[in-house]
Amino acid sequence: MTAFFQSRYWSLEFVLGAGLTGLIVIGVLLSRWLFPDVGAIDLGARLVPPFERADYLLGTDPLGRDVLARIFVGGWISLQVGFLSVLGSVLIGVLMGVVGFSLHLLISILSTI
Repeated sequence: MTAFFQSRYWSLEFVLGAGLTGLIVIGVLLSRWLFPDVGAIDLGARLVPPFERADYLLGTDPLGRDVLARIFVGGWISLQVGFLSVLGSVLIGVLMGVVGFSLHLLISILSTI
């Protein structure tokens, strides 16, 4: 068991990268609850620089929308596209495998007759 923890997969870079990736994914998954009013326009807070106000941590765009909230919601959309792409690829691969196996089975049955 100690050899597993001493392997290259448990290096500092791996642990920090996996932890940061996990935090980003959790933040993206919780973005609908963390930022319920993503598209809200606040013209009084136009072009706020990053780290100047606590309610707009990464600042605002020219329409006063929170940049951090828009990043996380964009990440949610990216996760959905990635998940659906993987799901579609798996379904196509399974379908091709079933068809190939069925044809091979049919050919082997017909060749023995």
